[in-house]
Order: sequence, then structure tokens, then C-alpha cells
Amino acid sequence: MKNVFYALISFCVLILMFSCKNNELEQEMSDYCTCIDKYKYDAEGRLECIEYIETLQKKYENDPRKKAKMIELSSDCN
Repeated sequence: MKNVFYALISFCVLILMFSCKNNELEQEMSDYCTCIDKYKYDAEGRLECIEYIETLQKKYENDPRKKAKMIELSSDCN
């Protein structure tokens, strides 16, 4: 009975860990979209946004799902 309880707790913790990671990427992409909007008419300011997205691309370079999610979320930027 204890083993089932510990397995259930472990499963719940794993789900929470993965859901937090997804929220992290969504928040990062929201920050990127905010940057793009902020510097819409400022070419020099956009360099900050480019550096930020390059950092995110490097961070997620070994995770194809997150890279695909980045592309999806970046298309939502205005």
C-alpha cells in the first residue's frame, strides 16, 4: 500500500515539474512578444529582442518540442 502511495506522489510531482516548464517557455515567449511590440519602430531596440530570442533558441536547441512551441508562439506576436 505504501508503494502505491509513493508512486502516486512521485507521479504528481513529475506532472507538476513538466507543467511548470511549459509555463516557463510561454512566459519567455510572452516577454519576447512584449519586446517586439515595445520596439516596433526602433531598430536599435529590436537588437535587444533578437539577442533575447537567440538566447532562448540556444537554451532549447536540444528540445525539438519546445523549439516547435517557440515557433508557434512567436507567430502570435504582433
